[in-house]
Amino acid sequence: MIGLKGDQKGENVIREIWTMHFHGKPMPKIQVWVLTPEEYLRVNRQLSRSPHGRAKELMMKEYGHEVPPERTAGVNFYYKREDTHYILIRSNSKYTDEYNIEQEMADIFQKIDAQGRYAGATGKPTHPKRPPKHAFRNRNR
Repeated sequence: MIGLKGDQKGENVIREIWTMHFHGKPMPKIQVWVLTPEEYLRVNRQLSRSPHGRAKELMMKEYGHEVPPERTAGVNFYYKREDTHYILIRSNSKYTDEYNIEQEMADIFQKIDAQGRYAGATGKPTHPKRPPKHAFRNRNR
């Protein structure tokens, strides 16, 4: 479980937004949290420092340039251990929570396959495949 301090949106709200705007793919597991600005910035910075996270790469793809977390209203990420997509919304955003959730769900919709499973943001693995350990033995022969 990821430690978040904030208000969690109910399953009914999440399902209603998904069924209203996203057709053709089943809804994956999604948790939506509305966080205080301080908590949102803390978690957002942790995500950007994660070795497996590709926050900067995805931000460049979405916006064309880096955007500081102070100027974003929401962020989403996939937590493989729980097979769950998390949407984090900043509580003092100038947009409604529903609008922010819809925008983050649009990103999730692009990242899942027709069965609702996570397929990745770009279709590439998050790290390059390493050769097996035995490939490095006895290299001097």
